[in-house]
Amino acid sequence: MKKVLSLLLLLASCHALFGQDSDSARESADRLVHKYGLDAEQAEKVYAIQVRKQKNLSEIEALATNDPTLYRAKLASIQQGTQASIGRLLRGPEQRKLYRQTQAEQRLLRAEKRQELEARGASAAELDTALLGIYIE
Repeated sequence: MKKVLSLLLLLASCHALFGQDSDSARESADRLVHKYGLDAEQAEKVYAIQVRKQKNLSEIEALATNDPTLYRAKLASIQQGTQASIGRLLRGPEQRKLYRQTQAEQRLLRAEKRQELEARGASAAELDTALLGIYIE
């Protein structure tokens, strides 16, 4: 009986975790649908991109404390891959223009942060962490 209850508790917690991921993915996808004015097909694809991003982020979560260098490298890869996937699904000139503006804004914010941190003498790890914290989709 204890095993059954333990199994049910484990399944419930897994469902709650995956439910949170999909809620977060749905919220992110909805923001992108609104921001870029995506059609139904694009909305479906952007939701899949966000689900994949959330799954990948949850897979590397433990690395944040165990291996911060590897975590930052994988986080950068996830961010770049997500942005590239979003960029590929955009069709209209307005969507692409807004995407380019968003990427330019991110680059500008990161450049400003880099200058600020370098002036303070921040370490490379601190710099990488701060720059990865500036992420715009």
